[in-house]
Amino acid sequence: MVDLKIHWIVDRLTKLVICLLFLDVACLCSLTISCRSFVPTLSYTSTFSVHDGLFVLIAGIQAIVVFLTVFSFRVTKETKYSTDDNLYSTALEIGIIVLLFCVSIVDESNGLEFADSGKFHKFFTINLCYFTFLWVFWALLKLRDIKKTLDQEFNLLVCWASLATLSILVLICSAQWAFAVSIYSNWFLNTYMEGIFEWLAILVAVRLPYHLTKVCDCDIKIVKAEIPS
Repeated sequence: MVDLKIHWIVDRLTKLVICLLFLDVACLCSLTISCRSFVPTLSYTSTFSVHDGLFVLIAGIQAIVVFLTVFSFRVTKETKYSTDDNLYSTALEIGIIVLLFCVSIVDESNGLEFADSGKFHKFFTINLCYFTFLWVFWALLKLRDIKKTLDQEFNLLVCWASLATLSILVLICSAQWAFAVSIYSNWFLNTYMEGIFEWLAILVAVRLPYHLTKVCDCDIKIVKAEIPS
């Protein structure tokens, strides 16, 4: 029997996502366009052929991370929630996965001339952030009451700090989306800063599940079949 820690799997998957994201941008800036005067956002990157397919792959990997995070939380001992809590969390979990794929599909089609997907992109992205915030906040409240080791306590604090940081970054990104290309554009509200803050928000969001699964500290048991001699 082999015990695989879920946070170990999530750690590797989220690092893979980050590597693919940086590889995507590096290839775009070195082979397709010049990025000297601006930082391309993820949605802009996905308007180019090949890059859009890679974004769908990244979204698929992150969907697996979301599933493992939810599974890890649900099998954590001592977590107690009512039927209403169960319905509430299930609706959010389904919404997060569906919205994640909606964002990837909309961005994948963003480069098509007949696809006016800007409004859909903002709608799905903002709702994805909203659903994720609600679920993580609810999960952290439930995990606050279970018995934890010092390492789990530390990772719970990291989760709260990450959630607060991510909330601030999302608000800044929303302001950038609204005013970066307008008469209100200035040293802070512009396309360059928009790219920076969007990438910061993405990096925090990608790694948050790792710390959450560290708090849960669950494992998957794999039974090896014995080959008869």
